[in-house]
Amino acid sequence: MSFVKGVLVMRMKRILKTLIVSLFFSFITFTNIEAAENPYVYSYYSDSGKLCYNCTYYAWKRTYDVTGVALPGFKGHAKGWYQGAVNAGYTVSSVPRVNSVAVWTDSSFGHVAFVESVSGNNVTISEAGTNDGATSYSCNTYTKETLNNRWGQTLLGYIYVGNSSSSTGIPAAVTNLRSEKTVYNSKESITFSWDSSYGTQNYWVYLWKDGVQLYALDCGTNTTFTSAPTAPGKYTLAIRPGNVNGFNESSKSYSFIVTDSIPAAVTNLQSEKTVYNSKERITFSWDSSYGTQNYWVYLWKDGVQLYTLDCGTNTTFTSAPTAPGKYTLAIRPGNVNGFNESSKSYSFIVTDSIPAAVTNLRSEKTVYNSKESITFSWDSSYGTQNYWVYLWKDGVQLYALDCGTNTTFTSAPTAPGKYTLAIRPGNVNGFNESSKSYSFIVTDSTVNEEEIAQNKSQSTINTTTTDEATGKATLPEGRVWQDANKAKGTYRVTASDPTKGTVTYLAPLDKKQATVTIPATATIDGVTYRVTAIEKNAFKNNRYIKRVIIGNNIITIGDDAFYGCKKLENVNFGENVKIIGNKAFCKCVTLAKVTIPSKVKTIGKQAFYACKKLKSATIGKGVAKIGSKALYGCSKMKTLTIKSSKLTAKKIGSKAFSKTPKKMTVKVPKKKFKAYKKMLIKRGVNKKAKFKTVQ
Repeated sequence: MSFVKGVLVMRMKRILKTLIVSLFFSFITFTNIEAAENPYVYSYYSDSGKLCYNCTYYAWKRTYDVTGVALPGFKGHAKGWYQGAVNAGYTVSSVPRVNSVAVWTDSSFGHVAFVESVSGNNVTISEAGTNDGATSYSCNTYTKETLNNRWGQTLLGYIYVGNSSSSTGIPAAVTNLRSEKTVYNSKESITFSWDSSYGTQNYWVYLWKDGVQLYALDCGTNTTFTSAPTAPGKYTLAIRPGNVNGFNESSKSYSFIVTDSIPAAVTNLQSEKTVYNSKERITFSWDSSYGTQNYWVYLWKDGVQLYTLDCGTNTTFTSAPTAPGKYTLAIRPGNVNGFNESSKSYSFIVTDSIPAAVTNLRSEKTVYNSKESITFSWDSSYGTQNYWVYLWKDGVQLYALDCGTNTTFTSAPTAPGKYTLAIRPGNVNGFNESSKSYSFIVTDSTVNEEEIAQNKSQSTINTTTTDEATGKATLPEGRVWQDANKAKGTYRVTASDPTKGTVTYLAPLDKKQATVTIPATATIDGVTYRVTAIEKNAFKNNRYIKRVIIGNNIITIGDDAFYGCKKLENVNFGENVKIIGNKAFCKCVTLAKVTIPSKVKTIGKQAFYACKKLKSATIGKGVAKIGSKALYGCSKMKTLTIKSSKLTAKKIGSKAFSKTPKKMTVKVPKKKFKAYKKMLIKRGVNKKAKFKTVQ
């Protein structure tokens, strides 16, 4: 009986002690009055029989007292908080922040603690329930490495609560800085607002115009700011929250324009084709225009306006599949001052039929000699995307050439024989092969009376010009001829001179060649001409070429010269190339490496657009201008090396390097490192790209 009585007395003492301690720490340990119900058990007895706080009770209470956030009751023990927080939508991380909750796991219950401060590699936490017999919380400082595995418990991570700060003292960065527009006029007041940031004593407003700081103003605790009407220019506004410990300068800024003019006209409005069928979506793009708040798309069909759509600040627009007809699309940029209606429009056709047959195919004569170039022309046919020229000699087909949208074609001088030429117009739906052909004769013999009558107006045949000094016969400027020997290809004379003659390379004789060499020179009738240019569209959409070797006399690579050569893997540039035209290598999707020589001065718009497998690009020392979207969409780029020191923001077009990888390495001249980094990021290089100096 005495034993039972003794046990009862001991139990009563324990209960009484628990009540006393509970009452004491409810007033002393926590300074704030509990406004939300703590879902966790207050205390427990340690193995030694001493009363301790539960770590979950303390961590929940401390979090609420400091941040005002009432965490949900996570199911299970302390180690379940981490996954519970994830499920509840909280941010979790392996990086400690002030006011976050640390969570550990082990083979039993796990543990939680509250992060009081972070200083360098040291983290100060407060906690309870450490089973050391303490009846209140403890507060200690550890290294981050120690916290990763402490007392046999493995750190799961940190739960970010409310405005968890990455370091002690300074406020959290401002978020959601916003204004109604990005373009204003000089008579408007402009209001900005932002979300409040934890720990802020006052907000400072910084304003720059055209890169020059105008002022810094203390807004107190206000989260809005209204500027007075201001002069035209490019502006950037930033909010820096501060308190007694300093300022947080990491907040994002807001850029806007003040102008009293309507926007500049849209330029470079383009689409992939001019003929589509009714099942295709059609994408248009254009270069951005200064001062634009939004772009409006206008579409007409057969002269009747269909709609106007607000595209916001987008510089691309994709239309849904549309019914057959003749269409015109225009982009009108606008802002608070009005719209610019002077931008050029884009005309295209939607048809589900092959093109109409070509009519009125004609040439000057039906009899030529072998030294003459022969020009053919025809009337345009509705719905044609491109015209193909077919030529037969004595019943055997010689070639088929894509003339694009041209309605004229000049053949080089050709050997005697009976010829037939036909034009077949094509589009996305197929080709029209019903067009009438044109028959003619090439002969170096005396013509019969009938032929003389037919050509009576032709007294002489102007084939060559003889140079008096050398006695050599040269082709006149503009003459097109074919070299079937060493310099296999079609050429046009650009300078007729026996010693300084030049030609442009027009097209290969064999379109199925995998490797094409564009020679430095070409010879005809004993006269050697320097090959100085590659004609626009020379290899456009060639399906066979894999490698091209460009001769050392080439100065200009024409627009669209290698556009859409999907198998082109390797380009050897000649050492004297100076101009790479617009879209010259656009959509060469297997091109892996490009080294642009030092004498190149200009890289055209979209020159290497969407070269999706391009991994390395080196821009030579002489480059002074890079067009818009020049390397846009080179999504596999690993290394971009810029050796030129001649580039400025005005000389690099918009989005020149957009849609390139985040992990790309960018190498720039040492003396231009800071300026180039800032400039290239503005032109599309990802902020996370790694910048280095050129060795």
